[in-house]
Amino acid sequence: MKKDAGKEPLISPDALRGYWERKAKRYPLPFDKGMQEKAVRLIGCVKDMGVRLEGKRVLEIGCGTGVITAALAREALSVTGIDISQVMIESLKNEMLNRDIGNISTLRAAWKECDPAALGFEKTFDSVWTVISTAVNDAGDMEKMERCAISWCVYAGTKTVCRAPLMEEILSKHRMATSPFTDAGSFYAMLKDRGRCPQMTEIDLVWDWEESADNIFEDLVDQITTFGSIPDMDFIRSVLQKHTSGDGTIRYTNRMIEGIIVWKAPG
Repeated sequence: MKKDAGKEPLISPDALRGYWERKAKRYPLPFDKGMQEKAVRLIGCVKDMGVRLEGKRVLEIGCGTGVITAALAREALSVTGIDISQVMIESLKNEMLNRDIGNISTLRAAWKECDPAALGFEKTFDSVWTVISTAVNDAGDMEKMERCAISWCVYAGTKTVCRAPLMEEILSKHRMATSPFTDAGSFYAMLKDRGRCPQMTEIDLVWDWEESADNIFEDLVDQITTFGSIPDMDFIRSVLQKHTSGDGTIRYTNRMIEGIIVWKAPG
């Protein structure tokens, strides 16, 4: 397996930071409807593969607004969340304050720019996690995870995405990958090629969305532009118009099969 384990094109940290800062405006929060249930299911799969949380220190890379972070904090001694987006980090801090969660700390940083030794992270965390994030997508990113982990590393990425018909029509037109973010199959192969012994299981998740047509248009144009294509504005508008209800909103469902990978960090 080559170095590029994920499907994300080469994007500078600054460009990626800008994308996630804009995305953060409408990103799900940890305690939005259904979010913690999904997080608990994923964590349960990881625990079934031998990872323990009680009394443990955990690092989450690409924590976003803290959907997984908050669920980890219920069981772990402490959780440190790193994210490239200041807006995401502030959202997580607000959730911590509102919910009186005291065992989460945060760091705003791009993982590619992080030096575990300089941060004091070398072999500091019992397990290191990254879940559906652009932060970890090549061998260098993976090896930095291992440098921080005493015992376990956890990676969750997409295996299959069944997009809603309107999303499939728009993104296929622009030759966008199934997911611009993560690829569990490629990441698993990379680990095997480097002599690791990963375990992988799958989880099937369904996401129901309701959003204004204007917001969906804005998000699609941003995603297509950021990940390397030129958006056809008229085409996108025409497809969205077909699916817009009388109140200006669009309802759609995406189904994702996530590959959850666990492996032992080298001593």
